[in-house]
Amino acid sequence: MKIRDALKRDGGAAVTVSPDESVAEAARRIDEAGKGLAVVLDKEGVLLGILSVIDINRGIARHGARLPELPVREVMNPKFCACASDDAVEAALERMTEAGIRHLPVVEAGRLRGLVTLHDLLRLRFDEAQVEGEELRRYFFGAGYH
Repeated sequence: MKIRDALKRDGGAAVTVSPDESVAEAARRIDEAGKGLAVVLDKEGVLLGILSVIDINRGIARHGARLPELPVREVMNPKFCACASDDAVEAALERMTEAGIRHLPVVEAGRLRGLVTLHDLLRLRFDEAQVEGEELRRYFFGAGYH
């Protein structure tokens, strides 16, 4: 299975924000979407970083009451893990586990193609394992293999 399979199945929608947008506006958009982060894109759509609720919490600790008015670029994380749509789901899961993250932007030629979550990828693997298990049961008991 490839990341593109997860994007086709789950849509890969991401909250996107501008680096010039206020943290307050970005936080509102993240909250309204029921997500845990936003992807920060420049005007050309190039992925610049991630703004997670953890980044916002750290911003409160560092900037206090000034945080809501600051631009996203001041608190976003420019160091992020990403994957490509041709990457194997297993490789993406391993990358997420090693980095301790739950969201992975899908990037092609520097442009955002979608966002996959740990939940998306685990559900895809679970469904695949169920199909494989059913095939093994049918083979073992001879159903459809005569």
